[in-house]
Amino acid sequence: MGDTPVDARWGQPGPAAGKLNPHALDVLLRRLDALPARPAALAKLLSELGGLEGPARSPLSDRVVELFACDPAAAADLLRQANRDARQCIENLRQAAESLPADDLFAILAAASPTVPAAEGFDLAAFRRHSLAVAVAARILSERMPGGDPERAYLCGLLHDVGKLAMLALLPKSFLRAVEAARDGKSSLATREREILGVDHALVGKRLAELWRLGPAVTQVAWMHHQPLEAIPSSLEHGRLAAVVGLADALVRQHRLGISGNEVQPAACDESARKLGWDGGPLDELIGAITEGVQGALDRLGEATPENLDAADWLREAHGALLQTNKRLRERTERLARQAECYKRFRAFAAGLSADPSLSQALMSLAEIARGDEPAGEPVWSYSVQAEAGQIVALRRGPGESCLWRTLPLPEDQPGHEPPQDLPSALAELDELSRSPEAGEAAHVPLICAGEWIGGLLIPASRAADLRAVEDLADAMAMAMAVVRGRARAVALGEQLAQAAQALSAAHEADAETRTLAAAGEMAAGAAHEMNTPLAVISGRAQLMGRKAQTEDERATWRLIAEQAQRVSDTITALMESAAPPPPKPGPVAPAELLKEAAEMFSRSDHPQAAHARVDISVGDGVPPVWADREQIRSAVVELIANAATAAGAGAAVRLSAARDAAQGAVLLTVSDNGPGMDEETRRRAFTPFFSRQAAGRRKGLGLTRAKRQVENNGGQIWIRRSGPEGTSMCVQLPAVSAE
Repeated sequence: MGDTPVDARWGQPGPAAGKLNPHALDVLLRRLDALPARPAALAKLLSELGGLEGPARSPLSDRVVELFACDPAAAADLLRQANRDARQCIENLRQAAESLPADDLFAILAAASPTVPAAEGFDLAAFRRHSLAVAVAARILSERMPGGDPERAYLCGLLHDVGKLAMLALLPKSFLRAVEAARDGKSSLATREREILGVDHALVGKRLAELWRLGPAVTQVAWMHHQPLEAIPSSLEHGRLAAVVGLADALVRQHRLGISGNEVQPAACDESARKLGWDGGPLDELIGAITEGVQGALDRLGEATPENLDAADWLREAHGALLQTNKRLRERTERLARQAECYKRFRAFAAGLSADPSLSQALMSLAEIARGDEPAGEPVWSYSVQAEAGQIVALRRGPGESCLWRTLPLPEDQPGHEPPQDLPSALAELDELSRSPEAGEAAHVPLICAGEWIGGLLIPASRAADLRAVEDLADAMAMAMAVVRGRARAVALGEQLAQAAQALSAAHEADAETRTLAAAGEMAAGAAHEMNTPLAVISGRAQLMGRKAQTEDERATWRLIAEQAQRVSDTITALMESAAPPPPKPGPVAPAELLKEAAEMFSRSDHPQAAHARVDISVGDGVPPVWADREQIRSAVVELIANAATAAGAGAAVRLSAARDAAQGAVLLTVSDNGPGMDEETRRRAFTPFFSRQAAGRRKGLGLTRAKRQVENNGGQIWIRRSGPEGTSMCVQLPAVSAE
């Protein structure tokens, strides 16, 4: 059949050697680069596009769209290129032309085949007149029918026989055989195509429209336009449009407007029109308007036909268009090179960040991007605006690996949320830094994300290539810096929440302790009220009976009863003082006098170590007086001395000291011993009421509890600073009397 030149590229006989199956058809269609286009349209469009820059725009775009709308091959290629992106589907020639740069429009025409070898038996000009006539007829019919879409009907009419162009381009001899057989036998072209090729142009048009993404409407119309309305499935979205285009095709073939290759005389068109809801009168009356529309399109194309266009002028215009295209291609190449450089730098920036980048790491990566491939050159600066802290964190990246970090105040007249204009006053300090002897003049590239100024870079003006690359990357780097800064804020917020949770836990524990002591105080108050009277009776009667006793043993027994009753009363009183100490009566108290009085009170007490323990006092220079209730704090220190002496045992040595805590505006009192120290449980429960590691009956276990309440009652704090083999140190912090 003579079609092997097309298929010999695959190293096997072409599909024309036998009938095509659907798989072979798909493989064959994928080889199709362009449809045959009319030379006059090609020449005219080339001359029109020679003066375009960028996307086609009015008024030139109007002429370009008109010319594309006059040629089915050019229109199909236009839609194909516009729909290369699978995320969109354009079914309008104007939208398709406006979505593409002029270079792409030029390439569509430059790549088209103006002629087809061995196609002498098929009149392309007459076929294009037929396609134009069907397009015009479909638009007129759609305009006068309810729910019509005239522009879509025109496009589908123009491309309804796109399958014939594909068969002519891929298998010209086999297709011409089918055309000749249809002409000689006055039969259907589709029938002859199936006999010779195994497929018809309707199926080829459907498969090509799907492959080239010409749109659902074009696809369904190319496939079903030969079917009557009742044979078209109702589920087909554009079935009615296919019937309208089929009616237009029948009307055009009936009046022989152009040549389609199908020699079968169509049935009466009026009956088909009635089924579609046509009520505009006899269809023959439309022929004048159809002929006029076709002639107008041909006239627009005929302005640049080879007969009317001097060859030298055409060559000059084509040469000028090529020069313009080459210029645009060079500019595009330069843009692509810059984009490639930006991509490389951004990859390096992203690679320099860890999964959880810190602000300092992000600033380091920014500086590396700005330095480019010349790390030994002049220094660059990267910085981040910390508006909430009122400062700018800046990094100077010098030659080699040298780095210099600076924290600069953010001027009050330049809020951190406002982007700078040129070089705002907020960067005055950075300007000063950038004018180091080796830096020279620096250009400022601010980083702005969502209208917020978040940072920037200072790059030596001499490094123009680095400056351009950073400017191109500014938006991407600003977004990355915003993410890093947002993460830093989230981390800081998490840390603050952790601290707040810790403070809340401590407050909860303190509140629980306060409630416990309050409950104990209430219990002690109730116990004192209920027990003091019987205890007083017991104590009084014991003393009375002691005086009446006849022997020393009897008097000793009655004294013991009186003493134990007093002991119970003292325990209740101590518990009440621990739970609810009386309000303090603060005043200035000299630490030296306070410690001396406490030591003397301990030595006069009934403590077992009072007469044996050594108490040393050390007061630093310039220690101010404390503001506290003298009696309460002195009692607390006595309790601490007693606790230290008990822990140290025989040979106890207790050291009292006072020092100034200037940072806190307080005075720190320390009570240290030389005992064995506390274990972990003792240290944890040291201030718990009634807790004691001493043998039963030795002490009440309220000393440290009462001391803690007395200190806190005076606005101070108490804690265990050190406890180990070398002894224990208890610290008491009290507010100092200020100079005022």
